[in-house]
Amino acid sequence: MRYAFIDAHTTQYPVRHLCSTVEAHPIGYDKYKQHPFSERSADDDPVGVLIAQCWETSGLDYGYCKIHNDLRDIGEPCGKHRMAPPIRLVELRSDADYGRRPGRNDDRPKVVAPNVLKRQLGPTAPNKSWVTDITYLDDAG
Repeated sequence: MRYAFIDAHTTQYPVRHLCSTVEAHPIGYDKYKQHPFSERSADDDPVGVLIAQCWETSGLDYGYCKIHNDLRDIGEPCGKHRMAPPIRLVELRSDADYGRRPGRNDDRPKVVAPNVLKRQLGPTAPNKSWVTDITYLDDAG
């Protein structure tokens, strides 16, 4: 990505200034100009297409583990670490719906204890005020 930016702006600025701006080395840019795509990235293109197809046929639900199993089932030699760059490039995310945790009932009304102390925290005698729990009071309004 950095080298593509440098390549796009070489007509306006010197390469050394662009390299220092994007924190890249000029030698790395020269190697990029000679071989812009690695052999691995050329191999990732058909794998990326297969990954996208598996993801779409799953109804956009599958993550990389299930996509990896699908690719292995159709005979595509592909490790899970080999799948990471194409998945990141296409930004595939599994659409998992975890729902609510059981036992939670957020529909019931919240019971808030009345503030009987009215911020009078200095007790006048023993056993006049007891605190058993914390209730957060809205002091902004």
